[in-house]
Amino acid sequence: MANLMPKISVIMPVFNAENKLKESIDSILNQTFSDFEFLIYNDGSTDNSDEVIKAYNDPRIKYTKFENNAGLVGLLNRGISEAKGEFIARMDADDISLPYRFEEQFKFMNENPDIGFCGSMIEHFGRQSAIVNLPVTNFDINASLFFGTPFSHPTVMMRTSLLRSNNLFYDNNYLYAEDYELFERVSFFTEMSNIQKILLKYRLHETQISTKKWNRQYHLAGKIQARRFARVLNKPLPTDLEFLENYFTFNSKISNKWFELIEYYKTRIITENVTYPKELILKAVDAFSDQNTNKNIKEYLLRNYYNNADLNINLLLNFFRERKDIRKHLNMKLSAKFIAKCLLPYQK
Repeated sequence: MANLMPKISVIMPVFNAENKLKESIDSILNQTFSDFEFLIYNDGSTDNSDEVIKAYNDPRIKYTKFENNAGLVGLLNRGISEAKGEFIARMDADDISLPYRFEEQFKFMNENPDIGFCGSMIEHFGRQSAIVNLPVTNFDINASLFFGTPFSHPTVMMRTSLLRSNNLFYDNNYLYAEDYELFERVSFFTEMSNIQKILLKYRLHETQISTKKWNRQYHLAGKIQARRFARVLNKPLPTDLEFLENYFTFNSKISNKWFELIEYYKTRIITENVTYPKELILKAVDAFSDQNTNKNIKEYLLRNYYNNADLNINLLLNFFRERKDIRKHLNMKLSAKFIAKCLLPYQK
């Protein structure tokens, strides 16, 4: 008989995962820690996922099937609202939780009451194999949030009361980066940690969201980075957020003034910060790296020159008027093609 008040509620949305689903479900049902409910939401799958799920007769499974696609974020939020457990554990329908995952996380959360959010190290398998080590301490996690997500989403365990009492639900405006967006907000309400053990095998394959929607994911991650830096500024203006968003989504308009503004914002972030320890902010401003600056420059050149619909002599002259250190970021092959197309009566 299923416990009416389980310690853990596991949330797993499913969409067309028939080939990988049994492994994922089995990895949860075979946990050494068994006091949990398993909330499975079938998000309008058109394959045999429904049959795979219905083959199980475990009372811990609470299965809901949607005829139409309700969307990942809506189902995650439904899980938060419906969860009966003290803790909420995330799981994806294509990954594998190691048998002792819940035992380790439950013990860790009980021994560390100040931590409201914990994940773990992961092992990639499928297209590639690798061990992925993530930041462990609350300090390092908060620093990492300026660069990207410090958690592997399907490893996360959260205190249910923390989420509900602070209205910490996933935001559909950040679909495909909804986990990073939530983690960034959660960081203001609790301490966080990653357990220094591999507790999940993370499958890499061509059809997963991070592969199919990486452009959108990348753009949204840049917006979250910008928002995190803007929080540090004293009374930030819309123009501050605009500059930061353009920088971290690689959509900057490059000019001599732009190079000055990078240094201006780095200085402001360091001097106006009252939110984080000084050493954390000094580490965070490394996000304004040469690599990110160079990518902004390259994207600017591609956007405004090479990908321009009207390739002509005047555009070519403007290209050569740009600062030399800007032009060098469009490599020789691309530059040669661009020059040839401008000189020839050719429309891209």
